[in-house]
Amino acid sequence: MDENQEKELALLAECNKYLQENDIPIVSSIHDQIRFRKNVEKTHDQDSLIEFVIKEKKYDLAKKLIENGVFCDLENNKGSTPLIRACIQGNEEIVDLLLTKKEVNVNHEDRRQLATPIIFATIANQKNIVKKLIDHGAFVTMKDVELCSALDHARNAIGNDCLEILQAAENEQIKSKSKTDKTPNTASKTRNIR
Repeated sequence: MDENQEKELALLAECNKYLQENDIPIVSSIHDQIRFRKNVEKTHDQDSLIEFVIKEKKYDLAKKLIENGVFCDLENNKGSTPLIRACIQGNEEIVDLLLTKKEVNVNHEDRRQLATPIIFATIANQKNIVKKLIDHGAFVTMKDVELCSALDHARNAIGNDCLEILQAAENEQIKSKSKTDKTPNTASKTRNIR
């Protein structure tokens, strides 16, 4: 058995110990997210293992799972993802780790509210997380079921620290979009040269 397999087995044992303490069936692999979701579906919103441990604020365990290659963008039955959960809870370290995973979609909309991670982070007044999401390509103008963008939520909340960052990002995204939408007129008059 190589070192990676030993680390994964130790992590699996740690996960299963925590699951047993909470009367949840154990998993056979940290990568078997589908089976885990079936095990918890009646009581835990069909969370993936990684989202479940983030929701339960077991951040050390979540960090180990992320670092050991667990797929980090499965949504639960409500459309929530581990990134959304970490944004709601304001855990910058977990957000940072999730943003290193190429499978994580920073513009994922949950199914209940159609809200994106940046909307949830704005509502939770998580200025640093909002900045990180923007730096990773989050769109500030996407609207939720209430037809409000992250910027709208910041404007509507008293004392929301995210407003300036979101306004600057919106201006930057509008400029960037207008540059790509404008195509130079390359049509020129043709002349017959003989």
